[in-house]
Amino acid sequence: MTPADVAAIGTRADFVAGLARVRHESGRSVREIAAAIGLPSSTVGGYFGGKHLPARKPPGILSRLLRDCGVTDEATLAAWEDALRRVRVARPPTAAAAPAEPGDGPSRLHIPRQRTEPPAEEVGPSRLRRTALVSTRPPVDRLAVEPALRGRDEFVAGLVAGLEPGDGAGPRPAYVLHGLGGCGKTTIALAVAQRAMARGVRTWWVFAGGAESVWAGMLALAAELGASAEQLSHGSSPDLLWRLLDEQTEPWLFIIDNVDDPRGGLALPGSELTDGTGWLRPITGRHGMVLLTTRDGRDVTWGDPPPPWLRLVPVGPLSERDGGAVLAGLAGADAGSAQDAERLAERLGGLPLALRLAGRYLAQAGRLPPAIAGPRPVYTFRAFAEALADGRHDELFVGPAEAAGPAGRRARDLIGRAWEPSLELLGRQRVAHARAMLRLLACFEPGPVPHGLLLVSKLLADSPLFPGADRYQVWEALRALTGLGLVEVARTESADPALGTTIAIHPLVRETSRQQPDLHTDVHRYLELLARLLNRVTAPLDPRDLTTWEQWQALAEHCQSPLSLVEEHRIDARDVPPDLLTPAIQATRFLRATGQLRRAAAAQQRMLRIGRRVFAPDHPQLLGVAHEHGRVQYDLGRLDTAARELRDVLAARQRVLGPDDPDTLTTQHYLARVLRDRGELGRAERLLSHTLQQRRAVLGEEHPDTLTTRNVAADVLRARGRADLAGPELDAVLAVQGRVLGLDHPAALVTRYHRALVLRDCGDRLAAADGLAELVGVSRRVLGAEHPRTLTALQALIDVQYDLGALDEAETAADSLLDVRRRTLGDEHPATLATRHRLGQILARRGDYRTADAELSAVLDARRRVLGSRHRDTTASRADLDALRRRPAS
Repeated sequence: MTPADVAAIGTRADFVAGLARVRHESGRSVREIAAAIGLPSSTVGGYFGGKHLPARKPPGILSRLLRDCGVTDEATLAAWEDALRRVRVARPPTAAAAPAEPGDGPSRLHIPRQRTEPPAEEVGPSRLRRTALVSTRPPVDRLAVEPALRGRDEFVAGLVAGLEPGDGAGPRPAYVLHGLGGCGKTTIALAVAQRAMARGVRTWWVFAGGAESVWAGMLALAAELGASAEQLSHGSSPDLLWRLLDEQTEPWLFIIDNVDDPRGGLALPGSELTDGTGWLRPITGRHGMVLLTTRDGRDVTWGDPPPPWLRLVPVGPLSERDGGAVLAGLAGADAGSAQDAERLAERLGGLPLALRLAGRYLAQAGRLPPAIAGPRPVYTFRAFAEALADGRHDELFVGPAEAAGPAGRRARDLIGRAWEPSLELLGRQRVAHARAMLRLLACFEPGPVPHGLLLVSKLLADSPLFPGADRYQVWEALRALTGLGLVEVARTESADPALGTTIAIHPLVRETSRQQPDLHTDVHRYLELLARLLNRVTAPLDPRDLTTWEQWQALAEHCQSPLSLVEEHRIDARDVPPDLLTPAIQATRFLRATGQLRRAAAAQQRMLRIGRRVFAPDHPQLLGVAHEHGRVQYDLGRLDTAARELRDVLAARQRVLGPDDPDTLTTQHYLARVLRDRGELGRAERLLSHTLQQRRAVLGEEHPDTLTTRNVAADVLRARGRADLAGPELDAVLAVQGRVLGLDHPAALVTRYHRALVLRDCGDRLAAADGLAELVGVSRRVLGAEHPRTLTALQALIDVQYDLGALDEAETAADSLLDVRRRTLGDEHPATLATRHRLGQILARRGDYRTADAELSAVLDARRRVLGSRHRDTTASRADLDALRRRPAS
């Protein structure tokens, strides 16, 4: 960097980015630099990661560090020292500052403030993302066991040529390989990766099997590029990753594989993929190439026409000649002539996946003893083609809308029939239950199936689909399906034995298997078995128990599987298991407990739509879904909707279950919470008092639900100005919770939060600040840094800091909190508005009256829309704005 470049540094983020660039260009590691200048590597790593700035004492630390990185020009060194002095005294930008423009570059990029302490160990969703089983190493070793790549040489060479540095005239394109599932997109990407790595090009690979794996892979790549844990835990992760990629000074290749839902997996919420603001963006540097594989090539996803920085590349089937060569290489010379292989390749539509399956089938069939080969054996290419043509395999797959064209439908029809002979082969080889196992796996949702949790041999054996199945037969069926390439069995790094092995079925195999006649015939049996397996595994897992969250993470999507079968096959009420919705209800409770509110709401809306078709309106299961949906609406800040829905559920549960049923009391409790948050404190207090009396009689004094109602009732007392009564009641509740649940249990954390509010209301703000600071740390460790309850505790801490006059600390924390709440809850969620209101007050106290007036006015307008004119928060906004405008003119 020149002295002029260094002189442009204006913020701490600019300083850290520049320092990281110097180290990267020097090729020195943090450990090497630390050893050379005589400081701990953790301290030096903090300088480059943004955790802290180079210390003032002993003097000269920054110059020594820069000299070790090869910066020896005295003018440049002096410019760096000046920059350090500037960023030490610079006031960070507030949330109201204008966002950086796309072309501003790293020097103007807004980086959210970093924590000054390392993040506590987290158990919530952020920990699940961090511990996901991901690797950014391209799986090029797979090419050694796959058929030789045929017919793609020019294709691959053209992509490899795109690795050459650009001329800087415009953004470099991202290449999108799209085509039918099984057409060889991933194999092409692997071949490009292999050639790039052979040329010394840094190459990374992220498997985009779902939003969770995308997130985990992208964060893993950011960490590999030098992002610190602090940077990864705050701010915009996509911005951080792309800043690091664009700073690379050597060629690189980034492959995102198997993006089934590009908009859902790569775009920001509420944005389009073509905006270039999510995980997929134009490359602004001279180096680097992005390669993406997906089945989705629709205009609605990529634009019509696509933006200039997106290059859509269709991947079609192989030619007859190349497809025949693939078959011949797999099946061997005994399977027939090259002409017969080419005819079969044409019959299979030239799809590499179908060619591979057919070739392996013929290779195994050739080793079968004649005695068990059957009366009409299939040993050759010609016999395989005849078996498809003569009606022995008459299954027909009608593809979804993405393959609605005649050619696409024909290709999917052919491949749908191509692996049925493989299942017949396993039957003749006396591999028990292979066909039923493939069908069962196809009945689950897409994604790895945890073998130890769901494929319970005893429950399988009780089903007429798997008569007499034992553990060995289940495993042998999976091994046989794996050997034919129909499924993949993988080992994970989970410490939980039940999660140690997963089974993944290829999406195309899954789709065609779901359309086979034998599954249609037995769909009611598969539905019953699915429901039994899921109910058995989820019944002992309390979604509120942190120790179950890893298992729930593996199960949550699959709990929707029975509903998908009901919807897809139009199964009516008389054939639906009575506990159809139970696993899905539990899964949405897990999503709510881990703060995944919008995902929970979407799942519940689907459950209500399907459930209303097969259950009576007052069916207990349907009422359970409606109750959970009302709770999520409450957590999302939609108080009017929540109140309406919970009132309806309460009336139905009182009528169907009775007024003292535990489920009825749960709905009654949450309705009271909604009333409290709407400011209807008198009604909330009366309803909580009634609920507490009933819960004591039905559940007992120390039941967790009874304690929860006591907790909320005490907080209502505090809100009504009776902190003197609320404090002792909360102390009593916390004592029992500590003994029964533990002080770090989520329910006890709520009580601790309410106790801190009592201290604040009683005027002991220092004690309240200490309690809330401790609570924020525990909540980050137990629930996760972005869990709603963690953020609520942080908001209360900010409020107390404001009351104590600690404006710098309050403003720094409020800016970071506002970023998170806007991203996770939206601009007009009541919690987001509370943070904005406090920031407006801070601005006013600092004397920035114009900005404060604008912010408080915007909050008042939003609170009128969201909460109503009479809500206490709306009244507070109006009072603060009036006071600001009545201030004496200076």
